[in-house]
Amino acid sequence: MHNFQAHTQKIREEMLKEIGVSSKPYISSGFDEHFAKERPEWIVVNKDGTKWSDNNFRRLCFNTAYLEVLKEQTREIVRKYMPDGVFFDTIADLPCYCENCLADMKKKGLDPNDDADVMRQARDVLNLYLSELNAVVKSIKPDCLIFHNGGDFPVGRKDRM
Repeated sequence: MHNFQAHTQKIREEMLKEIGVSSKPYISSGFDEHFAKERPEWIVVNKDGTKWSDNNFRRLCFNTAYLEVLKEQTREIVRKYMPDGVFFDTIADLPCYCENCLADMKKKGLDPNDDADVMRQARDVLNLYLSELNAVVKSIKPDCLIFHNGGDFPVGRKDRM
């Protein structure tokens, strides 16, 4: 059965290319109201201990089991549709004071009261997200284009590119 599915997928890809159709699914990374309600411990925590919220949208921390959920969603989409590219939206390296981020800062000798250390942790978490999601996509479809949209592209931040 697996060979038949692979063969069918190959034919589908060839047919789409022949007629000039490209597929690049959109995946919202960080905003998922279903999981924000079901797993509030995955929501980014502000310095004052409140949950991150903007216009009633809550951002999920990539340093929680949410990253595994996102990887599985991505795996399913890429396996099923074998797209030309994947567009991940709404990524950010936000300061987070959730239990996981605080524990990681402690292990690394970072001070949660030092804004620079907190931002280092935020960058580490974002870099983990980037490497993990890129690896998932490339393990299934090595030639797949990947774009992570954070809404900003600071000059000189090649690590974000």
